[in-house]
Amino acid sequence: MRVLMIHLQKEEDLQTVSSLLIELGLFSTAIVDGEGVENIGVTQDQLFASFQNLFGQGSAYNRTLITPVPDMDTVHMFLHLCEGQGLDFKKANTGWVLSFPCDFFVGAEDAI
Repeated sequence: MRVLMIHLQKEEDLQTVSSLLIELGLFSTAIVDGEGVENIGVTQDQLFASFQNLFGQGSAYNRTLITPVPDMDTVHMFLHLCEGQGLDFKKANTGWVLSFPCDFFVGAEDAI
């Protein structure tokens, strides 16, 4: 078993990714609403605010999807389906995907 994490930087990609995860039968996916550390830093520290003025403001949108997957083949299938929908995580301002082995899991069998 593995953990698949998908970090999205564009709101319009959430529906596409959610649909693909459902298509793959990954119903135990959690969607976490977040905020980038740069946004927090800017509001808390004047030094970081000056960096924002210098380099411009990044995207405030941030969603991370976390789901257990049975194997690496499922991860590759997810990426293949994303490419078929025109979603390329290698492009800037899209987000990222990572997967790692899960050494411990407690939950119902149908959670994976």
